[in-house]
Amino acid sequence: MERIRKATSADAEFIAKMVIMALHMEKEGEEGERLLRHITELVMDEGSLYHWSRAAVIDGIGACVAYDGADYHPRRVRSFSFVCSDGLPIMEDNTALLAQPDETQAGEYYIDSLAIMPEYRGKGYGRLFLQHAVKEGTAIGLVPYLLVDPANTGAVRLYSSLGFEGESTLFVFGTDFMKMKYTERETREDKHPDNA
Repeated sequence: MERIRKATSADAEFIAKMVIMALHMEKEGEEGERLLRHITELVMDEGSLYHWSRAAVIDGIGACVAYDGADYHPRRVRSFSFVCSDGLPIMEDNTALLAQPDETQAGEYYIDSLAIMPEYRGKGYGRLFLQHAVKEGTAIGLVPYLLVDPANTGAVRLYSSLGFEGESTLFVFGTDFMKMKYTERETREDKHPDNA
């Protein structure tokens, strides 16, 4: 299986594509091309939530954006208020988004956006990225967290199998999401002799 690596600025467009996929924002044609250009600019912006330095990638397969939640609020405001080089805002109306509660905070390692290209789904890459993010977060003394739509039972099952437990409900982006916290416990994968 391919290895995860830290992203570089050369990965910005691929990360943007994965963020669009993770946030279910895909568009077709000219509108899709404009969205990709805009999100790529956001990924290149050092103060944004989605800056390339916060991502891990597997070339052509997927990406995961995860980070320390300590500076989430100012980065969220910057990201949702971002104006692209063509003079257009990243979002037409960001009022509701700016008013919603923060998804994460200091002490948390927030797994923000994870996406796998459709042809590689179901092959263990999502699990690999999550394990990588958990390792990264716990290595710097933070507790990994993520949000999931409770109706996405496959994702909830995956997250639970890796040690995430539902902690609370958070209403963001017009939906009630379950906030899941990583709890250190042995999973089946940890017990497998190949993972020692």
